[in-house]
Amino acid sequence: MKSRWLACHGGVTFSKPDGLAGRCAEAVRGANDAVQAVTRLEQDGSFNCGLGSNLTIDGRVECEAGIMYSDGRFGGVAAVEELATPILLAAALANNHASIHGLVAPNFLAGARTAEYAKISGITLWKPEELINQRRRESWVRAKRKLGAATQGVTLEGSLDTVGAVELSISGPGVACASSGGILLKQPGRVGHCPVWGAGVWCEQGPSTSVAVALSGLGEAIVKTRMASGIADALLSMEDDDLPTETISRWIDRHFTNSKWLAQIEEDRRIAGGIILLKKKEDPPELLVFHNSPHLPVAYTNSRGKVKTVHSQNDNPSAFTFSSVIL
Repeated sequence: MKSRWLACHGGVTFSKPDGLAGRCAEAVRGANDAVQAVTRLEQDGSFNCGLGSNLTIDGRVECEAGIMYSDGRFGGVAAVEELATPILLAAALANNHASIHGLVAPNFLAGARTAEYAKISGITLWKPEELINQRRRESWVRAKRKLGAATQGVTLEGSLDTVGAVELSISGPGVACASSGGILLKQPGRVGHCPVWGAGVWCEQGPSTSVAVALSGLGEAIVKTRMASGIADALLSMEDDDLPTETISRWIDRHFTNSKWLAQIEEDRRIAGGIILLKKKEDPPELLVFHNSPHLPVAYTNSRGKVKTVHSQNDNPSAFTFSSVIL
């Protein structure tokens, strides 16, 4: 049996994501860990992160990423303009604990000068115009045209496909990470769920259970409900006879779908989904997949080391769909 398990997702999507599950599989197959898997998705250009990022309302790329280890290390970056692989900077922040001249080392950076820290960390910087994906540019032009016509609002379709990866290991800490280009036509400086503590990613090891969560969807809704940490807490406190999918469903129904904190967000915009790795001491690990979008592409390694894909579909977008795979 393997001692390490890895899975990644290509984000909640509205149109059929032809080939995206396969691209997720390529990322998993070529990665040694969750950070490398997300880095590959950032460099792919097919996903809303890194070189495939949505554009802000003024036509620029601003990326974000977040990472959490089960031993408590955390790193987040937001609104960065010169990075194609923001997850590498988030990981650098999480792993840099050394104080400089007695100052506390940061674990979250945002804005233009974040690039200076990236350069010091040895991460490649890009010119802002080099980050613009032609397909995303065309989507931006169409969305701006609709916005200018003022006939109907711009939809969220095609703009929420944040990527993420989760990893659990018998011999080392688990990790969860996520990366995003944000929603289409977002305001410059906008921060989504990826780099926010407890929102987009969570990884924790309890006395008998380990869990790693990576989410995708509307960041504003995910942040206000602290979705990743909330779901993780529910799974870590399950009774022995509780089913993980039912536990997640109950949490979502109470704390997301019917949350009082989301009263200002239209119901049809409360989109979320993600993947979870769950491992109890005596049981094989379980991959949990859930979303209320039409599609969520996923890839993972099973206990024999084989890379598998899941193209999770939801024919009833007004409700969440749940599935699980024993690895």
